[in-house]
Amino acid sequence: MPKNNNNDSPESTEQIEIVPPIKGSETQAFIIDVSLTHLGRALYPILNPVLAKMSGLNAFLQGLLAASTVVMTVLAPIPMSHAVSKHGGKKQVLGLLTGALVGMTALTTLSAVTDITAINSFGWEYGVILGSGLLMGCGPSVYSLILNALQWAKKPQHISIIQSSYGGIADFAGVLTPIGVLYLGSYGYYIPFAFYTGLLACSLPMAFLFIQPPPYLQLYKHVSATRARELAILHGQLPFMIHDEKEDSMPTVLRRQFETLFTYQGMVLNFAFFMALGGLLATETILPTLLRNGFNASQTEAVFIASGANFVGILARSPTSLLINKIANYTDYIHLLGTSLTATGMGLLAFDGGSPVSLYGGMLLSGIGNSIAIVTTTNLAITLSEPKNSLLKKYNPNTMMGLIGVAGTAGGVALPIVSGLMIQANKEEGYKNYFLLIMALVFFSGFLICLLNRVAEHRKGESIFGGSMNFFHRVANRARNLPLTRHYIFRDNPDNSSALKK
Repeated sequence: MPKNNNNDSPESTEQIEIVPPIKGSETQAFIIDVSLTHLGRALYPILNPVLAKMSGLNAFLQGLLAASTVVMTVLAPIPMSHAVSKHGGKKQVLGLLTGALVGMTALTTLSAVTDITAINSFGWEYGVILGSGLLMGCGPSVYSLILNALQWAKKPQHISIIQSSYGGIADFAGVLTPIGVLYLGSYGYYIPFAFYTGLLACSLPMAFLFIQPPPYLQLYKHVSATRARELAILHGQLPFMIHDEKEDSMPTVLRRQFETLFTYQGMVLNFAFFMALGGLLATETILPTLLRNGFNASQTEAVFIASGANFVGILARSPTSLLINKIANYTDYIHLLGTSLTATGMGLLAFDGGSPVSLYGGMLLSGIGNSIAIVTTTNLAITLSEPKNSLLKKYNPNTMMGLIGVAGTAGGVALPIVSGLMIQANKEEGYKNYFLLIMALVFFSGFLICLLNRVAEHRKGESIFGGSMNFFHRVANRARNLPLTRHYIFRDNPDNSSALKK
């Protein structure tokens, strides 16, 4: 009888683990995700050159058209973020891009058969543009793909690089798109609209072929969660960027978001983002119309001023992020600086908008201020998700970011409509009143953020009310401790050195 080989015994047989190869890479994820997001973001301001030329249409109807491209993205950040975190979001992205393609096709067809700038009342042609804008608003919702790009990062320093470059490249669509539509529109607006329709058609196969979920989500389908995590880390995925949200259902996510809304953090951060991101979206959508009708700017001048303000704002984001990294304890004061610049810009437009200095200076200051406020609010949302004050609840940063994303896009819907109502009711005075309203709300936003930061750092035995009342006194004390102040004010007066220790 032949000898039994130990290798053939059941006890010595090892189960072979079959691990599929990882599809995609960090570079591929960044390129495809940021390309689709840039194209989607281009649909926010695509109508603003047309609106700036619709002189016969009343202000309220113009405001509705401007807001239409933002409406569909108000609730998109929460379900899209969940879908991307759970399985990559490819199907959802394809659905959103298809909706945007249908809207662009309808708009292109209408602009080919009629002069859409001549529309001066609510009719079927206006209805087609409004419906097209609503569908086109699906496109910007693919911004949530940034979560996918971040989860492919292989080095911690790549996180901040991806965030800043992703946002800058995507938002640059708000600078280029209106200018392109303005110049190509001189040959007929159907030409630039057809161009973007073609790009959207090409984006569908691109999304289908190249969007890949991060390594962990690919491996999770074939091995256990623990083993998938181990293999993903071996592949290069950062451990802290691996999030298992398989157990989180959509009702659970929505309930968590709703609960956050009624916390200190949620209410204040939502209001701040409503003004910051809402102001940015209003710059892209309705501002050229306001400049054309309220300040007698030409269509070309109005479009370039709005795009220029957006461009300056994009340039201001990186320095703001670097400044926050250097002096993280002063983030709330940096936010106050941003809101002060925005409010000053709005004041110039409201009180002396007729002069070129006020017009260009106001837009410059508001563009920079808005971007600073966006960066600081985003940073504070992450920081305040785990406040030091034990009375405040702790929340996942993704929960905070999803909620303020909703608030920001809601501001992009509300502000154009509010401007239309105010102008419709008060005619010429409505332009001034609108900018005054924004000025007041922005100031209030800055104060609330600083007060929230005070509440979040509240310690036992210390009065929150007393601390908030002494806010400007603390601003002066902190300013006195800045390096430049130390060097230029206290260097020749050693007796004041004790003040620096307080």
